[in-house]
Amino acid sequence: MPSWSMNKITIKAKNKQKLNELKNKLDIVKKEQRYPAKKMTYYGVLGALTDAKVDHTKIDYGDSFERRKKYSLLRDLLGEYDEDRKKISPTTFNIKNIGTKWDINPNEAKIKQIKNGLVIEAPTAWTHPDIALQTLASKGYNVKVDAYNEMDGKLSTYHCDKSMCRLKKTKTPTEKEVNRLYKEQGLLWQRLNLLIKS
Repeated sequence: MPSWSMNKITIKAKNKQKLNELKNKLDIVKKEQRYPAKKMTYYGVLGALTDAKVDHTKIDYGDSFERRKKYSLLRDLLGEYDEDRKKISPTTFNIKNIGTKWDINPNEAKIKQIKNGLVIEAPTAWTHPDIALQTLASKGYNVKVDAYNEMDGKLSTYHCDKSMCRLKKTKTPTEKEVNRLYKEQGLLWQRLNLLIKS
């Protein structure tokens, strides 16, 4: 059964102009959450941060059940299209551009400014968004993510560069810590903070 990754993403840069550019893009995506998907510049927070702008002429917004019958996600990812098909699904766009099935809705994320950077706390399906984080690192940002994956039950810390997110440390929380995690009320990022502190 697929599960969620609870992420605490830390993005740092010494250049204030670069940080202001990120904040401006986040403002755009927050404003556009009221729009239908077909009118958004970015699908969410990660798309905005990595500048994965949506080309709506290449996205298939058809009925998802019909689309699933006709096209396979695996074939999308391999670039194998039916001859009559020139478009991909929004899910495939996200997987290719940010590394997760869905982008982060800014209204479901906790985004705060820190000295020389930003911290974004939000869940993603089904793993941390490695492609988005590598893209950010390739643009000169220092990127770190603490991710708790419900599937394997591990809390892992990754440092990302343009080619990959490297595992720096991992721990398996005790049963008591996990029970406390799920008794805690609130959003997934609040649960993640409990684990990081324990």
